[in-house]
Amino acid sequence: TQESAAGSGSKNRANGNNDEGLNSDLPIQTDWTGSKYSIYSPGDKIFAITFGLLFPLAFTDSNYDSLANKVNLGGTGALSYLYFLNPTVFVGGELQGSFSQTIGENFIFLVPINFKLGYQFLWNRFEFPLSVGLGGAIHSYRAHSIFSLFMKAQASAFFRYNPSWSFGLNTAFWWCPEWSKEPEHDAYGHFFELTFSARYHF
Repeated sequence: TQESAAGSGSKNRANGNNDEGLNSDLPIQTDWTGSKYSIYSPGDKIFAITFGLLFPLAFTDSNYDSLANKVNLGGTGALSYLYFLNPTVFVGGELQGSFSQTIGENFIFLVPINFKLGYQFLWNRFEFPLSVGLGGAIHSYRAHSIFSLFMKAQASAFFRYNPSWSFGLNTAFWWCPEWSKEPEHDAYGHFFELTFSARYHF
């Protein structure tokens, strides 16, 4: 009958089926707009605050022979800005600072400035950015300061808490050469970074 057909149609619509038998999801209330909350668009930007630990791994001379490691565990912090060229590729810059204490209880300060190029993988609400950075760093020890090349490779994992914020961990390798006028006095520092970041998306 017409009454039963109408009732059947209402029931089908309530179950998410239209009259042609095709599935159509009911609207779900969410803070996320669009069909996929984790998709980036060209022009999306991120500002991040980072802090954590810096581990000295090794120091070598110009012949790549090992030098005595006289630097202890230190701390580091950074401010960074990222700009997405497309949904996965980003560029940006980072200003970072670190300190480490020597076995003689003096402090070594490193202030790197680097430009980043990266690629980000997405899985549900998890984001996995990979990046390389190239720039320069100020090395300061007691009354001596130099400026030299700085390179950094980083891998991170973030959880997208809401549309504006994500939180996660970073691992990074630093390569910090110290070149002098006499090559026999050159030194190369290798560091490992383990840090936490809060990222603001806009």
